[in-house]
Amino acid sequence: MFGKKNKNYKFAAGIHATNPIHIAFNYILLILLSAMVIMPMLIVFIVSFKTNNEYISTDILKLPNSFLNFENYRVIIQEAKLLSGLKNTLIMVIVPTFITVIMGTMVAYVVTRFDFWGKKLVLGLFVLSSLIPYIIMQIGQFAVIKNLGIFNTRYAGLLIYAAAGVVEIYIFIQHIEKIPVALDESALIEGASFFRIYRSIILPLSKPAIATVVILRALFIYNDMVMPYLLMPKQSLRTIVTCFLNYSYDNVSQWNIMGAGIITILLPAVTIYIFIQRYIFAGITDGAVKD
Repeated sequence: MFGKKNKNYKFAAGIHATNPIHIAFNYILLILLSAMVIMPMLIVFIVSFKTNNEYISTDILKLPNSFLNFENYRVIIQEAKLLSGLKNTLIMVIVPTFITVIMGTMVAYVVTRFDFWGKKLVLGLFVLSSLIPYIIMQIGQFAVIKNLGIFNTRYAGLLIYAAAGVVEIYIFIQHIEKIPVALDESALIEGASFFRIYRSIILPLSKPAIATVVILRALFIYNDMVMPYLLMPKQSLRTIVTCFLNYSYDNVSQWNIMGAGIITILLPAVTIYIFIQRYIFAGITDGAVKD
């Protein structure tokens, strides 16, 4: 199958379809997928400028009477204490991300550079833990936080988020594997300790992987709603995502205000992602192809 040359595709900088049917199918698929992504965001954007009466009485895709109606945004910023939520979010992002980078690089350094009994078992447990759904882990995390006596405190979020995830560890592993072992051996001959090798060689040469992990971890913490809602329900500890939960009820929700909150939260994340997405993909695929 792979030995036959497919005349419908041309391999250059990528795979380019030359058959008109394939080209039409690609464009149709692209339009459908783009619509699936853009339409929900467009609906939320339109709703965020509507009053509650407009939202109830008009079609969801009908434009608001005025795009200068920023009352919903005022409510979400002032009454929902969005600035306080932003402060809590920054604390939850900066401190745990720093700890994750240090722990992840240390684990990857040990796994890639040292042979020890149970090494394959450790790697297998990493893979096994990645198969457990995130929501199921919340039960165990809640029990641990409760027994430690830090429930409903900022330490709960710092502790949970500081743990290096399997994805982050494997990003570090595949990157450190590309760093020549000869550098370590030369440093050992010069009398450097293993920690000095880690600090002076491994960390500086792992900057692309570190940038990728920082981006992925920061976006995950920024968008996470489950953990802050379960472990830090106190009003003063709410993050930027959980600030507007007061406007969501069992029977009636103020969707216009929630729409303003979603847009407010979404804009920084989307803007950052647009400018740094190349670093994410570069870091994830780095090491996938061996020389």
